[in-house]
Amino acid sequence: MADTPTGLTVNFYGYDTTLGGTCDDVNNFVFVEVVNDLDRTVPHNIKVTMQFNEGINNDIVQLYVDDVLRYTGKDWEDYFRNCEPPNSRTVDSLLFRVSGTAVPATSGNGFLIDNVNLVSGPCSLDCYIDATTILIDPATAESEGWAFLQETATGSGDFVAGPDTPPIGSGSAQLIVDDTGGELIGAQVHAGLRFADITTLKYSTYQQAASNSIYVPTLQFNVDYDLTDADTSWQGRLVFEPTLTGAAVLPQTWQTWNVLNGAGWWATGGVGAATCTQGTPCTWQEVLSARS
Repeated sequence: MADTPTGLTVNFYGYDTTLGGTCDDVNNFVFVEVVNDLDRTVPHNIKVTMQFNEGINNDIVQLYVDDVLRYTGKDWEDYFRNCEPPNSRTVDSLLFRVSGTAVPATSGNGFLIDNVNLVSGPCSLDCYIDATTILIDPATAESEGWAFLQETATGSGDFVAGPDTPPIGSGSAQLIVDDTGGELIGAQVHAGLRFADITTLKYSTYQQAASNSIYVPTLQFNVDYDLTDADTSWQGRLVFEPTLTGAAVLPQTWQTWNVLNGAGWWATGGVGAATCTQGTPCTWQEVLSARS
């Protein structure tokens, strides 16, 4: 955290061994100014979660400011493994450090840090997502694991302001397709999350065209129906399609879909496809039962 003339700033330093740097330079260190201009006259809550995964360059760090997920990045596991061998360090302490050029005019001032709480244990829902809004910064989306992908020609995607007044702020992800195109925006930051641990799940859509109101973005998950077996092969996707719930899609209107309510789920393969199809879509509870 830094104190600037316009308010408080929250920064993040990560380390990404895939960026091509060496231990003798700083190219692999990723600096991000996550939030700026915070009001210094009121308290703010900072939360950091770290999900440790077996392997290299795959731990997940999430930074929350005032209960909103602001950034998803990486820890320093590969720096300590590669640059300070023979082993990576254990994570068993929290360090508060101050640095910078002395400013006599503010001597004696500083940050008040209170209500510190440390929790460690098996990964639960909190490892992946709070029941809060996930904000994606276009400037850092790629480093956070988010990307656009054209699945079928012709489609494209980009971050835009608007349209109109989105439910949670001024921007949105815009997906553009023609009659045969398919475009998605996705990330792998929640890989391994059990569906049974999800208690709240919503997303909002806006169809800019005044016609073709039946078309609306779907929500999709890659799925493994049985985490207790050794089968890690592709088992298809689980898809939520708003139109299958019977709800009307309104053009040029923001609509929020509570995907845990209503029968709008179908599966493209695996155990789920035997039960949940586009012709006979399932409820969320039926989805949870469609596993071996």
